[in-house]
Amino acid sequence: MAGDRRASVMLACAGLCHTPEAQRGPADRRRGWLIAGALSITVTVAYGVLQYAFGVLLPFMHRDLGWTRTEITGAFSVALLVSAVAGLAVGRILDRHSPRLLMTAGAAAAALLVAAWSRVHTLAELYLAFAGLGLTMATVLYEPVFTVVTKWFSARRQAALTTVTVVGATASLIFSPLTERLQASLGWRDTLLVLAAILGAVAVPLHALVLRRAPATTAAAPTEHADGSLRVVRSTSFWLLTGSFTLASFSTYAVVVHLVSLLIRSGSDAAFAAFAAGLLGISQLPGRLVFGVVCRRLGEAFLPFAAFGLGSAALALLARERGDWAVIVFAVSFGASNGMATLLRATLVADLWGRERYGSMLAAVSAPYNLARAAAPVGASLLVALGGYTTLLWILAAGTAGAAVAGRLAVQRG
Repeated sequence: MAGDRRASVMLACAGLCHTPEAQRGPADRRRGWLIAGALSITVTVAYGVLQYAFGVLLPFMHRDLGWTRTEITGAFSVALLVSAVAGLAVGRILDRHSPRLLMTAGAAAAALLVAAWSRVHTLAELYLAFAGLGLTMATVLYEPVFTVVTKWFSARRQAALTTVTVVGATASLIFSPLTERLQASLGWRDTLLVLAAILGAVAVPLHALVLRRAPATTAAAPTEHADGSLRVVRSTSFWLLTGSFTLASFSTYAVVVHLVSLLIRSGSDAAFAAFAAGLLGISQLPGRLVFGVVCRRLGEAFLPFAAFGLGSAALALLARERGDWAVIVFAVSFGASNGMATLLRATLVADLWGRERYGSMLAAVSAPYNLARAAAPVGASLLVALGGYTTLLWILAAGTAGAAVAGRLAVQRG
């Protein structure tokens, strides 16, 4: 049985699996690519506004509001925690219903809540706004996007997902410098109003006008769906894979939230720190572009080790050296690692466990992943308070190395 699953994964890697979408009419194939293109744009804006802007604005919120970094990043952690829990329900909904209403409403609510964030004056208001943002994140970030795209594609799934994530990799390159420039001109509050307007103007109409439910496939009965998911969740490969992505997630989101503050504390100016954050994001592109080549030549069993091993080495470099050259090498390497890891999570779930229950299974894998995201901002702040940024970076490097080992074992046993 394990050998059959490994053979299936390799066929998917090579693009040789059965191609249901090839049997669809031209209109359906065009619609699938139109949806992938629209989601490429909306997820880029969503990550730029809901994730990357926070790290850029954190030092200025800390200065103006007088709250500690731990208190402020705690709000972001609440958002990620709520997103992790809500994602379980969102995955099941997307397995059974059209994404249009859910994702359109999520985008509209996200824009309104970013505007509410710009008006906060108490910690309670900040945490309330971010709890709401957590619900919307579960409907507009990569997990729901991967589910929708995977429902529309099988053999061309890797190409479609690569398209989405390659465009999405530009989020930090666009929004980190944009947020820094807006903040310098308008202040952080009005910057958030501008970003809220951009998110609403882009994501709401594209979700409403373009998204549709994928053409029907042979679906499992609800009890078969639940039984199959339960068997997967009990498997060793599931927990190894989930553990791998969870460890890597903590490192990634600790860096995303704290990189600008870390570099400013180390002597860099705000503009260079924002540039480094943007470079980290755009450097996901080479990782995603070489993903298919590495997969075909070396197999998916090697990819977790390569992706997370590169990330661990990059963190170790930054722990030892903070000069401009080291920051640039770190950003490029860590970004490429994240680029491969994003596609790995998107493709492995379908390759190992199929498309029919993809939303539910991706949500199950992503729940601990998102819990680690939630813990990362505050956890990293506490580690910085206890031991400084160098200690934080060494701990993240060790955790990411563990992710490399666990991910390789998961695919081998799957």
